[in-house]
Amino acid sequence: MKRRLRAAAISFFIPGGGQIYRKRFLSGIFFLVFFVSLVLFHRIVWIGFHPFSYFVLFSYLVLWIGNIIDAYKGPYYFPAPCDIYCPAGIRPSLYILYLSEDRGREALKGILDTVPFPGTLGRICFAPCEYPCSRSGTDESIRIRYLKRFIFDNEFKDDSKVPKIRNNGKKVAIIGGGVAGITSGYNLRIKGYQVVIFEREEVAGGMLTMGIPDYRLPKRVVEEEISYVKKFGVEIKTGIEIGKDRSFKGLMDEFDAIFIATGSHLNNELNVGEKELKGIYYGLNFLKALKRGSPPSVGEKTVVIGGGDLGVDAARSALRLGSRVALIPLESREEMPAFEKNVKRAMEEGVEIINSWGIDEILGERKVRAVKLKRCCSVYDEVGEFKPSFDENLIKVEGCETLILSIGQKPDLDFLPGDIIVENGRIIVDNALRTSVPGVFAGGDVLLPSTAVNAVSDGKKAARSIDLYLRGIHARIDNLLSFVEYPVPRCPLESNAPKGEPLKIPAKEKNHNFDEIEGSCSYNEGVLEAKRCLRCPLRFGSF
Repeated sequence: MKRRLRAAAISFFIPGGGQIYRKRFLSGIFFLVFFVSLVLFHRIVWIGFHPFSYFVLFSYLVLWIGNIIDAYKGPYYFPAPCDIYCPAGIRPSLYILYLSEDRGREALKGILDTVPFPGTLGRICFAPCEYPCSRSGTDESIRIRYLKRFIFDNEFKDDSKVPKIRNNGKKVAIIGGGVAGITSGYNLRIKGYQVVIFEREEVAGGMLTMGIPDYRLPKRVVEEEISYVKKFGVEIKTGIEIGKDRSFKGLMDEFDAIFIATGSHLNNELNVGEKELKGIYYGLNFLKALKRGSPPSVGEKTVVIGGGDLGVDAARSALRLGSRVALIPLESREEMPAFEKNVKRAMEEGVEIINSWGIDEILGERKVRAVKLKRCCSVYDEVGEFKPSFDENLIKVEGCETLILSIGQKPDLDFLPGDIIVENGRIIVDNALRTSVPGVFAGGDVLLPSTAVNAVSDGKKAARSIDLYLRGIHARIDNLLSFVEYPVPRCPLESNAPKGEPLKIPAKEKNHNFDEIEGSCSYNEGVLEAKRCLRCPLRFGSF
């Protein structure tokens, strides 16, 4: 920080001097030459206080201020492909650079600066950052997702100290303690807001603690992350339902802003008699019971209807409870909305996938014994809308003792006041996540079905929008002065990109219990994988 202030002070008196002091010669020479030429031009064409003279003086002032800010912020780095493609804006290139130099604590801090879920995202993120990785042009992409998990497992301590934060006098209420809500509250707390999160369930975490099985995301990981958020001063009140225990109007009177992030927890229904027979569960309810420690009883054969990630999780969980499982999605194999990695793993474990069939009728007396299926010809119409068409003449029957319906969820918005616009069961917002009521924002699954990393993105975006709404110009100045600076490498770039084998992520071959599937690699293996990074921002250059 002292180096930054010193550079800004030098540029205050000598434009471009602070940049040269920080060895940013191109930027320094640019500002210096531009200022000298501006002064010389002004002296040559000086014609008294003419409107053109005012324009030159104003340009000089703007450039002078920009020069001071630039000297303070430091160089602008061209973002790496992984940085561009990360929905949460975590900058993988930064934490991987720290890890490659065995600076694990700094790598963890680079993630925790804005995202409180490194262990979670390191396990369940679908890793869009890995596809454009520059290293894939040489051999294989860096294991970016796994390295995030590796950093959390090796560096995160439950007794980690958190910085003291001065309150700014503003209060924000967040309805929903899931990924989007907690991320937003965390970022707002860092900015000094007093944040209270209201969660309807008895535990916070949303789908992380209620919907994702332990073999993918152990409960202890989420508990440690939420505990860290609480240490920052974010207050999480569980067991409180807005509209029942507290009124929405009461929140609007008490708080300066509200963020709605209640998620989607109401099951879509098929209405084919699923409530009349025993042995039938909705996918989310099935997984919630598992996470609470009271697994539902399953028969010898289980059929799961649905092709999303929740359906795949339900199928793999039923398999672990001792049942033979058939997963039956409407979609073809290529159209399934579940992530490919999860589908492949399910097939390897023994889940049978029967694509392009839809449920027509549930058969049984008092208890389900089979499902009658009809062939699905197409899932979407010509304009891409969900509108399945079936061949009513092509019928098959699949026997089962347990049926799990996993055909999506929708948000429960009955608590909202009538002046918040809702269409097709979803809240309508603008690009800044503002609703039709001033001071009320919304994000996450209440807008569109999303993944954990997209929910993190919404939470961060909501925090920025709320900050701008409540602090105005002061928030804009803070954003202007914010920066990301890459450390000076301790070794030449060339020596940090060995041609070693990419890391093979440890995983159990066959896992028929609820222990975590992915294993841990050694510390040296993690650092060596980070060393494969090509350090794109430093290689691309800066100015």
